[in-house]
Amino acid sequence: MLPVKWRYIFEGRRRLVFLIFDVTLSMVSYLLALSLRYEMDIPHAMVRPLWFILPAIVVLRAPCYVYFN
Repeated sequence: MLPVKWRYIFEGRRRLVFLIFDVTLSMVSYLLALSLRYEMDIPHAMVRPLWFILPAIVVLRAPCYVYFN
């Protein structure tokens, strides 16, 4: 089991803001990459899977950012 560094997150508001900023930037970068892939016109067929991928980015990347500082 990976140790979660809860103290690291809540030690100061600054670290929490950076964590939120990093996760938000991850989602924006994924959306930008998808937009570039489809020449700024994301097909309707890709919109529905997008709503499942974006929460997965948050769930998977946030603990990684915390664990690896």
